[in-house]
Amino acid sequence: MNLLIPTSRQANASEVDQLPAGDVLLLSAPGCGKTERLARHAAALVRSGDVADPQKILAVTFSIRARSNLATRIRTQLGPRAARRHVEIATFHGFAHRLFRNHGRAVGVDPLLLVAPQRGWVEQLRSEVAREYRVLRNDLDSILTAVKRDVISDEEMRKRLVRSGSPAAVAYQERLDGASRIDFDDLLRYGTRLLAVPAVRELYQARFATVLVDEVQDLGRLHYILIADLGTGRTVFAGDHAQGIYRFAGAEPDWVFAQVHARNPAIVPLGHSHRSSPPVLRVVGALATELGGGPLESADPARWAGRGHVEVLRFRNVQSEAAAVVRLVQEWLAQDPTPCVGVMARTAARRAYIDDAVRAASIAAEVWDDPISTARVVDLLHAHASGAIAAADNDASRIDELHRRCQAALDPDDIEARDDVTSACVSLRERTAVVSLVDALDGIRVASDPDEPTSPGLHLLNGHLGKGQQFTKVIIVGLEEDFIPHFAAIKKNDPAEIRDELAVLHVMASRAEEELIFTVTENVPTRNGYPRLRQPSRWFNSILQATTVVPNGTQRPSVTSDGQASTLQDQLR
Repeated sequence: MNLLIPTSRQANASEVDQLPAGDVLLLSAPGCGKTERLARHAAALVRSGDVADPQKILAVTFSIRARSNLATRIRTQLGPRAARRHVEIATFHGFAHRLFRNHGRAVGVDPLLLVAPQRGWVEQLRSEVAREYRVLRNDLDSILTAVKRDVISDEEMRKRLVRSGSPAAVAYQERLDGASRIDFDDLLRYGTRLLAVPAVRELYQARFATVLVDEVQDLGRLHYILIADLGTGRTVFAGDHAQGIYRFAGAEPDWVFAQVHARNPAIVPLGHSHRSSPPVLRVVGALATELGGGPLESADPARWAGRGHVEVLRFRNVQSEAAAVVRLVQEWLAQDPTPCVGVMARTAARRAYIDDAVRAASIAAEVWDDPISTARVVDLLHAHASGAIAAADNDASRIDELHRRCQAALDPDDIEARDDVTSACVSLRERTAVVSLVDALDGIRVASDPDEPTSPGLHLLNGHLGKGQQFTKVIIVGLEEDFIPHFAAIKKNDPAEIRDELAVLHVMASRAEEELIFTVTENVPTRNGYPRLRQPSRWFNSILQATTVVPNGTQRPSVTSDGQASTLQDQLR
């Protein structure tokens, strides 16, 4: 649900660029123009003189891709030069790192003595500790997130870890301290502590005339606290409760929305989709209804002129599924190389069969959960490769030099990109055990534009990474129980976690613009490779109304543009 409560300050979702004065809650279902509206609002503030030198607009979001998406739209509205001059766009962790790097000593911490978070290193440490202490990795993550989600000192944080009764959590922190490192939770904690220092807070309040917060439903407590007092009375929160899919990572949408509503914001609802065809919207609306929302309407139905297609393909095994997906992608790209095609699953493990088939077919693909395929990282590696290769006489030294040069080219506060570069260089070291560095680099797909979140061609990703993006055509792999909803959520039997699984499916489906395909496979092996029969997802029937079911993927009968069920589908119900 969108938590759209009655208020005297509810505003009309008109086409006026500038949003109402004061705090604003911009409620937007998928594809309804939320990011575009934020960009237009930023441009309107600059043009009206409400934001003028030396003040700026601070826009914060979660991921590099989401930041790139917002940055591209703001540059389009303002032009590159004015956008750089008047708007600072950051991820939450990037902004927190800036505070930590510039002001850490204000809370008794020397940032020069601590290594900034590196996701790969932290992930490896947590997995090692979980195995050593024989605890579930998810349980360890939950304890650490719960302990570090408040604005507390290092001393209090360590006391809480001891009180948690988890030797694994204590051991993790001791090893983190021993390596003079911090993790991403620590970074947010330091950022909020620093903004609690009056001199630091006043400095940034004076710098930013307004704050734009994207994807508010994904905020945890520290995310919210980090920006809560920077733009009091001049903050735009944008999001949709039904798209909250990061509760497992510490997001607290109910708590955050309550804090936002307590500010008495003007509420601006956006309810017409600018992204998806009517058939796709029917499926997205069916899933949204199960989440407590409602159906979506196209902002311009005539634009689609009969285009749009939704379908379910059924298979007996993952081999036939992978072969059919590859054939379908090849057909699409042969007909027109310009579409963005997204193939996604709830987890990378369920998508692995598709990934293998794509590689075997030599189809160029951007793999979003592999840092070496991240558009910006790929361009950095290629830009500095020749210099690094010339500077050393063996591949190990060349990769070290390549890492140094790429890091030097990045903003010090762009810690996500810096982390991705480090992970990519680790991957290159693994690849050079088999091929030369030159061959390894030649085998990486070159991004068409690192500033564009999605470029033409094939993209392989999991459901969470696709948040905020859009693709011309989408294939959702693995519409089966144990995969969506995930078996861990089923095992816990927690209604909130099951709802979050439905939200992931809703987010994946809503990425599609023109065509949306689901796959359901009867036999999906276990992790150990043993065959296992699977049942269709519990949400399969909700999707069926707008799909055509194809047994075993042997044929793809046409459907009408309004997505009505075929006779074949009726027979298979």
